[in-house]
Amino acid sequence: MMILRCFWVVTLSLLVLELTAQEYQLRQYRVENGLSSDVIKAVAQDPHGFIWIATDDGLVKYDGIHFTTYKSALHSQYTKGFLTAKDGRFYAIGDLDLIEIKNEVDTVIFISHIVGARTPADTTVWYPKAIHEDTNGNLWMAEPQSVLRYNGKTLKRFDFGSSHRSIVFIRSFSFSEDDEFLFVISYGGSAFRIRKTTDEVETLPVTFPDRVSHARRYGDKLLVCTSSGVFTSTISKGSFSPPELLYRIRNASHLLLASDSSLWVGTFGDSLYHITAGSSLQVIPHAFKGINSLYQSKEGDFWIATDKGLVLMQSNQFTIPDPNSLAHFIEGMAYDERREIFYYCTKETLVVLTPQRTGNTFLSRRLFFNEQSYFQALRIGEQGLWAGIDFRVILFDQGVAKNTWDFSSEGNFVHDLFVDSKQNVWVSQADNSNIIVIRPNHSIQRYHLPLQKQSEINLTREGKA
Repeated sequence: MMILRCFWVVTLSLLVLELTAQEYQLRQYRVENGLSSDVIKAVAQDPHGFIWIATDDGLVKYDGIHFTTYKSALHSQYTKGFLTAKDGRFYAIGDLDLIEIKNEVDTVIFISHIVGARTPADTTVWYPKAIHEDTNGNLWMAEPQSVLRYNGKTLKRFDFGSSHRSIVFIRSFSFSEDDEFLFVISYGGSAFRIRKTTDEVETLPVTFPDRVSHARRYGDKLLVCTSSGVFTSTISKGSFSPPELLYRIRNASHLLLASDSSLWVGTFGDSLYHITAGSSLQVIPHAFKGINSLYQSKEGDFWIATDKGLVLMQSNQFTIPDPNSLAHFIEGMAYDERREIFYYCTKETLVVLTPQRTGNTFLSRRLFFNEQSYFQALRIGEQGLWAGIDFRVILFDQGVAKNTWDFSSEGNFVHDLFVDSKQNVWVSQADNSNIIVIRPNHSIQRYHLPLQKQSEINLTREGKA
């Protein structure tokens, strides 16, 4: 939990930075792409890797190509969420159901566990908004003014009264727990605890800001999404410490701890925020239009459920390490594995790129610039970086030009270099019928080739006889 502790000490005056578009690629799915509804409440992945989507018009499965809607799987078209239990079972909830989904790839079986009703009853579920599994394997569902416990056979409802009834359709109570208690926080911010051994319900002497949309426990800390921001509270001795504002993110809706231990915060507005240890608050440059929940798949992809469709966000496999390179033609590249640095050259410039410790970023430094020069080749050897520049070959060691060979009297531009296994440098030069070899002791040797008219040596490579 070392990385997570860094979250608690970030100050409220964080600078909000916009992530560059190159870090993630986004794709939006809507009705015209095959979804049954644009209103998406939740996303989850089943044990076979299929993506399941809770919409306002049925349950949807996505196989990576096609969307399949199962409107008859539930008694109501309004699906709300998913849960993968510790025993591997895959559950879904809707306004009038708790079902188990058994995806057998070629067919899907839906097993009804609890049927819903329009009014609360001892054997039914009543408009559940969220589902949670406790440490004992019980399933808890958040209803409008109560929570329902299901142990696989029987139900027990804990009613908090109409004064704690949620006024919205998609949120009511949030769950967390310790060894002794299940904690429940209402949408209005009231906190309760239910003793696991006796079912005794107690009101806690702490109040969170209103419109609590989601709560997640990390270690002994509880993060809570509210209308006025993300708050943190310490769980100790069966209660919560007074909540403290951690991130001033208005209308925070959902929290996701990613596989790299960074934190993602969705909002009911347009924004999605990313928080890494020791960094500023970063916002994804996309208008999401009401984020209901966030999910990260086994492949590391992010699925964002919004009121205007489903958004798939993936890390970009290709990045631009030096934006300055975009305006130039790249003549050559070389990678120094020993020093873990990267070189590239344009016509007149040699640049070194050094990877930074934080993020997929590089420090760019210009090693050489001359408007009259013309780089064409770069090679790494044990002595350093070899560069072919117009008629010359220059050896750079740790960014400094150590030696220069001028072959302007023998031919035209040097257009290829090759460093063999014995560290000899083979020079291919236009309009030169000689292969030039620079030995490790920097002596020069030439091999003549009987070229035909208008032929020239393009490159030299090493092989096995």
